[in-house]
Amino acid sequence: MFYTRKCGEIEESDFGSEQTLCGWLQDIRNLGGIAFIQLRDITGIIQLTLLKKKLGDEKFKDWTSINRESIILVRGIVKENKEAPGGVEMLPDNIEILNEAETPLPLGVIDKIDSEIETRLNARYLDLRKSEIAANFQIRAAVSGAVHKHLRREKFLEVQTPKIIASATEGGTSLFEMKYFDKTAYLAQSPQLYKQILMSGGLERVYEVGPAFRAEEHNTPRHLNEFITIDIEMSFADDDVVMGVMERLVDCAARVVAKETEALETLGIEPIELELPLPRITYD
Repeated sequence: MFYTRKCGEIEESDFGSEQTLCGWLQDIRNLGGIAFIQLRDITGIIQLTLLKKKLGDEKFKDWTSINRESIILVRGIVKENKEAPGGVEMLPDNIEILNEAETPLPLGVIDKIDSEIETRLNARYLDLRKSEIAANFQIRAAVSGAVHKHLRREKFLEVQTPKIIASATEGGTSLFEMKYFDKTAYLAQSPQLYKQILMSGGLERVYEVGPAFRAEEHNTPRHLNEFITIDIEMSFADDDVVMGVMERLVDCAARVVAKETEALETLGIEPIELELPLPRITYD
C-alpha cells in the first residue's frame, strides 16, 4: 500500500508517529510564514501544517503552489491539534505529487457555486469528489448490502437473468431494440418471465438486484429508461406473505442506512424509523 493510514482514521495512539497519507489536495491557505493544506480521501480530511522556517523557502514555495485537486503522497509526523479539522494535523517532511491537476478546473469541488448539469457530467470525475455526491453512493451501498443480507436471511436464492432477449415480451413497444450480430434482440424490461420459470423449476424463493430497461419517452428528469430493480419471486405464498417480506426488507434497509450518520448529515436527511407491521389498505 502507498499509505499507512487513511486521512480520517488517525487515532490517538498514532500521535507522535510518522505516517504516510495519500489523497487529493483540497485547499491551501498560505499565511506567509505558515501554510495549511487540506488533504482529502474517502474517509475524511486532515490538515497539513507547513512551517516555512522548518522547510526552507524552496520547499515551502513548491508545496504551496501545488494545484488544487492534485493527487499527492505525504509523509510526516501526526499530532493532536484541537483547532484542526478532526483534531489532528500532520507536519510533512515530504510531499510527492502523484498526479498534478491542470488549471483551471472545469468545476470546483468545494466551491459554493452551483454548476450546470452539463458541466457536471462532462467533468463527472470531479463532481464525484463532492461530499454530498459521495454520500449518495454510501447510502446506496448501504441499502444494497442490507437487501442482499436480509433476503438471504429469509432463504431467498440470488439469481441473475438475461438482459438481452430474443422476443419483445411484456409489451414490445416499450423495449429497446438492438442488433445482436445478424439478428434483432431487445433489452429486458423485467426479469418476470425468468423468475416464473425458476418457480416452475422448484427453486421456490429467488431474488435479483439488476438493471432493467424501458423505452418510454418522457418529459420529466425523475423518469429513468435504465434503472436497478429489486425483484423477488415466491412459491406457496399469498399477497399477505409477500407484503410481509417486503416490509421487513424495507425496515432492515432503513435501520442499516440510519447507521450512516455522516452521509445522512451531509445530505441533511433524518433517518427513518418504521414500526411493523405497516398499515395495509384493503379493497374492502
